[in-house]
Formats: sequence, C-alpha cells, structure tokens
Amino acid sequence: KELAAQYPKSGEIEGALGNLEMQNGDTDAALAHYRSALALHPADWMVYWNYARLLDGEGGALDARVQALEEVVRRNPGLMEARFRLGDDLCVAGRFADALARLKEAPKVEPEQAALMFVEMAVASNGLRQLDEARRYADQARAAARTAAEKAEVERLLAGIQAPSKTETREPTHD
Repeated sequence: KELAAQYPKSGEIEGALGNLEMQNGDTDAALAHYRSALALHPADWMVYWNYARLLDGEGGALDARVQALEEVVRRNPGLMEARFRLGDDLCVAGRFADALARLKEAPKVEPEQAALMFVEMAVASNGLRQLDEARRYADQARAAARTAAEKAEVERLLAGIQAPSKTETREPTHD
C-alpha cells in the first residue's frame, strides 16, 4: 500500500493490490483495485486475466468480462483458457461471429485442448445458424475427446447443437 501511495499512476501496483485482496478473501476490494488498475492501462496481461476470472467467479458484468478477456487474448494469444472463456462469453452475449473468429485465431491448439476448442466452435457456428459447420465441428470435438469423462463432457456440451434437419425423400411422380 505504501508503493501505491508513492506511485498512484501504476496499474501494476493496483493489480498487485487486487491480488493481495483476493488472497485475503475481499473480492469487493480486489475488484476495486483491478478496476483502478485497468483504468491506468497496465502493461501486464495478468491484471486483465485476474480481473476477468474474478468477474466470472462472482457472476460479474458480461461486457466487462469480455473486454478484459479480449485484452488478455490480444496480449497473450497462446493462453487458451482465456480464449475459451472469451469464446464462451461472446456466445452468451450473442456475438457468435466474434466468438468463432477469436477461436480460429488461436496460434496453436494442443491435443488436450482440441475437444473443448471444437465444442466452442460448434456452439458459435450453431448460433450463426451454420448447422453443417456446427455439426462438422461437433464431429471434430468427438474425435478429439480422449478420455471417457472428456467424451461425456463433449456430449453434454454439444447437446444444445441442433440435430440435422430431416429431409423428406420422395419418389418421383410420373404423370
């Protein structure tokens, strides 16, 4: 706190104070420090990440969470957990095209992350009513699932994807 008094314009110090308040269990004070830190545009992506996670845990404002996660992904593109959370939050906000774009921008997806990545892409495609693409991503998610628990989770997450439309097949009519 002494450093904060000495350097009142430091987003990193405000972020560190937010971390301390989190460790002490005072989420309201932590949120206040993180908000102060973000207003100062800190260089450290972790401040944005910690703020987004705290908002998520507290059921915080979706728009603020999306903004923070967008900044995390911009500053640390390889942090897949942030990218997945951003994709999920963008879908919740109805911004399916943005969600799909952010997911496709992933620099590298490790095999253990592939199933979740494809689930998120299926959900976003479904939200865009691109049902063939959604089903293709759903199939990729199923193929990428490695354990029984992961396969069950993939199926649970994909349950909301629309089933293929049934097209009637008719015999040709002859006059």
